[in-house]
Amino acid sequence: MQLGELDTVTGILKTEFGEWFLSSNDVTYEIHMGDHDHRKEIGINLEEGKKVTAAGFFYQQEDMENVDIAVTALTIDGEEYRFREDDGTPLWRGQGLESGQGPGGGSVGDREGEGHGQGSGHHRHQQN
Repeated sequence: MQLGELDTVTGILKTEFGEWFLSSNDVTYEIHMGDHDHRKEIGINLEEGKKVTAAGFFYQQEDMENVDIAVTALTIDGEEYRFREDDGTPLWRGQGLESGQGPGGGSVGDREGEGHGQGSGHHRHQQN
């Protein structure tokens, strides 16, 4: 998966079907913040209609209308909430996007203790 460039956009929050979006200059961005527990832990309060600045990795999936953002930080009312390091490392997992971590926060490449023998019990693969 290629995530594109680290960039920033300011727009208005909206929610649809349980997903969060940011509208700015006739462009709709789907924002991926990752782990729900991390959101609770940092105390972010998302409200539809709020003006928000989102920083993150901007990319567009093939045949999709929206632009996606794997969010590194959201700024709401002057308060910054961090989700990932600028290299893509999720703050809730400690694994970067290069280690099989998808933008939505799902663990793509981890497999716990399968089989017998020596090793760490974890399998990671890089996505092309």
